[in-house]
Amino acid sequence: MKYFTNAGKNCFSVAMKKVECSEQKFSEFRTHLEEQQAQISRQIAEAKEKIDEIKQQRKSERKKFREKEKLMKNEIEFHIDTARSTENKVEKFESELKKYKSVPKSEASAQTSFIVAPIEENG
Repeated sequence: MKYFTNAGKNCFSVAMKKVECSEQKFSEFRTHLEEQQAQISRQIAEAKEKIDEIKQQRKSERKKFREKEKLMKNEIEFHIDTARSTENKVEKFESELKKYKSVPKSEASAQTSFIVAPIEENG
C-alpha cells in the first residue's frame, strides 16, 4: 500500500509542478499580451492624432481655396465690368461720331483780305 501512497504523492507532486509551470507560462503569455495591447493602444492614439492633424490641414486648405476662389471671382467680375463699361463708352462715341457724320457739312468762308480801289485825286 505504501507503493500506491508514494506513487500518489509523486503523481501529485508532478501534477503540482505541471500546474505551476502552466501558471508561469500563462502569466508570461498574459504579460506579453498586455504589452502588445498597450503598444497597439499607443499606435491607435498616434494614428488618431495624425488623422486629426490631417483633418485640420484639409480644413485649412479648403478655407484658403475658398478665399482664393472668391478673390479670383471678384477680380474676374471687375474685369468684366471694366470691359462692359469700355464697350458702352465705345458704343456712345460711335453713335456720336455717326451723328456728326450724318450732319451735312456746311461751308463757311471768310474773306481775309480786301482789295481797295485807288483813290483818285483831283487837282
